[in-house]
Amino acid sequence: MKRRFSKTDGWCFALVNGRLAEIWWRKKKNGEREVVAHGYVQRKWFKTKKELVMIESDTKRHRFSYRNQKYRLLTALPKSPKTT
Repeated sequence: MKRRFSKTDGWCFALVNGRLAEIWWRKKKNGEREVVAHGYVQRKWFKTKKELVMIESDTKRHRFSYRNQKYRLLTALPKSPKTT
């Protein structure tokens, strides 16, 4: 039986293997997000200003490598400042 899309699932734009794509992710019980699928898209398919701003902001944060049916995050996550 296929799992349906729930409130904890979502999608965003990302760079996958250097190409613009939409990725779909699922939130696990421990709070981590797991990328479950992606689909390559072309920037010219999106015309509105809101969509173009979403593409710019999402691709800065989300860069993935997809190989052997596994996703690997390429962007470095920001480190939290040390408190002394």
